[in-house]
Amino acid sequence: DATATYWNPAGLARVEGWDLAGTHTEWFQDIRYEHVSIARNRGRSGMGFAFSTLYANNFDGRDEVGNQTQTFGVSDVSLSGSYAYEVSDPIHLGATARYYRESIDDNVADGFAFDFGAQYQTPVDGLMLGAAVRNVGGSYKLDIAGAGSYDLPRTVQVGGGSSAVATTDW
Repeated sequence: DATATYWNPAGLARVEGWDLAGTHTEWFQDIRYEHVSIARNRGRSGMGFAFSTLYANNFDGRDEVGNQTQTFGVSDVSLSGSYAYEVSDPIHLGATARYYRESIDDNVADGFAFDFGAQYQTPVDGLMLGAAVRNVGGSYKLDIAGAGSYDLPRTVQVGGGSSAVATTDW
């Protein structure tokens, strides 16, 4: 479905027609998360776009002795574009390009990162295997005195799933 833009872009080649996904979550201290993605399959290829944001306001800034000095907010935003292609009947490959921006009060960092994914439909009825590497090439540096540059956490995900339904003759 359209969430393949996040989990494994290779899955976009398996979307049927158009697909739209959205999420809204509210946590403690007014922390909010929003995600919307849309995907479309056209023949042997698929594409998708996604927008995500995590944000919160009204955090207290304090000095060395604990006195409140300010109130500030934080936010993370990402915009993604993904493409997938059916290389052969059982093999699908995909890639995502992502722009991200992080802010804490007036300090901002942004950059680009890439995800790559693959899916393999095994000869076993309904059994699919997949793998994805996320956040390739992404790093950021906040505009704060003394802050260093940091790489985004590179993540490797591997998994499998089955859509086969077990039946029993009674």
